Amino acid sequence: MVSNIWIAAADNQRQIVEHYIDSNEFTPNSKDPNGYTPIHAAASYGHINLLQYLIDKGGDINIQDNEGDTPLHHVEDVKTAKYLIENLHADYKIKNNDGLTAQQYIEDDDDFPEVAEYLKTLAHDKPVSSEETTKANEFLESLPQPGNVDGHQIRYTLENDAASGQDENLSPEELEERRKKIQAILESENPEEALRDLVKNAVHEGLIQYQQDQTTEEDQPMIFEALNRLLPLAIQQGAQDYTLEELNAMTIIQRLQIRDWRLELFTLGFIVIFALIFKAGDLYNKSKVTSFLSGVSEVVNKNFYQFGVSPNQLYVKDNAESYTSYATGRLNIASVKFNFSLVPRQNIFLWILESSFAFFTGNVVAPEDKVDIVITPSGHYDNFISAIVSKLGMNDARKFNYFLSLCKTSDSPNLPESFVYMSEANEFQEKTTTNELKNSLTLQIANVVKFIAFTDQPVEKPESLREFIPQRKVIISVKITSNKNELKQISTILDAVFNLVDRLVDSAITFRPEALKKVVKTREVEIDKLKKIQEESKKEALAEEQAKLKREERDRLRNMSREEQIKAEKKAAERRQKKMQKKQRIKM
Repeated sequence: MVSNIWIAAADNQRQIVEHYIDSNEFTPNSKDPNGYTPIHAAASYGHINLLQYLIDKGGDINIQDNEGDTPLHHVEDVKTAKYLIENLHADYKIKNNDGLTAQQYIEDDDDFPEVAEYLKTLAHDKPVSSEETTKANEFLESLPQPGNVDGHQIRYTLENDAASGQDENLSPEELEERRKKIQAILESENPEEALRDLVKNAVHEGLIQYQQDQTTEEDQPMIFEALNRLLPLAIQQGAQDYTLEELNAMTIIQRLQIRDWRLELFTLGFIVIFALIFKAGDLYNKSKVTSFLSGVSEVVNKNFYQFGVSPNQLYVKDNAESYTSYATGRLNIASVKFNFSLVPRQNIFLWILESSFAFFTGNVVAPEDKVDIVITPSGHYDNFISAIVSKLGMNDARKFNYFLSLCKTSDSPNLPESFVYMSEANEFQEKTTTNELKNSLTLQIANVVKFIAFTDQPVEKPESLREFIPQRKVIISVKITSNKNELKQISTILDAVFNLVDRLVDSAITFRPEALKKVVKTREVEIDKLKKIQEESKKEALAEEQAKLKREERDRLRNMSREEQIKAEKKAAERRQKKMQKKQRIKM
């Protein structure tokens, strides 16, 4: 058995700790010769469950050792620190014999900056300082301390400026308060140091007042300049040639006739034209959606109980360039969603802007009329990715669809020359290309059908592990068309895909374990990549935080005198030595 309860607590040997406590040989608050308790040991090594047990047995979470350190002073990770404070209600304000709180103690050691940063967020005592305040502090800190400096006597005194006349603006109560403050300074133990602080506060207030005055003085000329520029525009060109008496003698019609209305007419005409273009573009987009849905309605109604977002509504308009329709009511398919994305014809300026961005950059998709038909199966089948992709825009399909980037590209005699396969294994593409689907594809339909994809991965690249959870679906991306022959071919493709999903869910189509192992391997590689990126981000953030803390420490030491720097370095070295000795005692 372990020689004592402190070593058992450090090694997380709960049974031994329970034996010591149940036998009344030790308690959770039992101290070694240095005042170290089992609670200190468990907190130092992050044994949360053991900590909870010790507290439940009457342990004091704020117990202090011979140096005044609480268990929180020895925490080495954020998780344990949070548990001590949030669950065990540890007091993070307790100071040790050196007058340091847990946050100050850990920050001085510079071993666990993330713990110090967490504790710092609880303190809420960091002063807010502006740039002017910082400059004022630097100036005042540069002033010599009162006393003898190079044989010269340095003193700080208050002198009355008779020219200022500021006291005349003060009430008798304010004057009395100022007199009492000065009297208290003169009667203090160190009046010159107190006077120096008073000067510092006065400089701060003066800087703030100066900044406000400068802002007001800068704003006033700008306002007057703007008014001077706008004033001529307010005077009408036709009316300024007449005197006030002449204008009063005119009728309303005469006044309207002498006014120059060209600017107003131009503005009104522009608004009317823009509104007409907006309405025309909106109606045109709506007609394209209606025409497409009408063209495929026969095959959708044949395969589903309900087609439309409601019995009396075929689609819903999200905005002028986005529409959505819906179908449901089939045994092996939960739903079919039609996501329409159209050119922003209602806003010609936005259309030009998006087209320009797409032309000059490769990361922006050019606006086009397309619909993504997303089929969600209601049953289960194996996870895999396999797609039939049109060679027209093949690179864009891979670039803007994450799941296609996981596939390899291959030609096949099973497809027209205008299409290629993108899949994780040849077996997937061969078994998902049924005769019905093969016969529905023609050489010319590649101008309309962008891709037909079976996937379990998202369109956007995952940024968290949760997004890697498989969600099986079939995505058919096509351009919106009103051509009857093209709509008929799209309907044939939809019918073939619906039947193919039925066969997958009914296990009429299965895959060999070797092919499925490739899928698992691909997912593991992608997950490892994401984990590596997340770890690198955490390391960069931690390194940046450590560098920030070191810069702050250097700035703090730079503002100290030589004697204060030596004293601070000596204290830090003593704390590190004490900490190492405690850990060595635990492992003995």
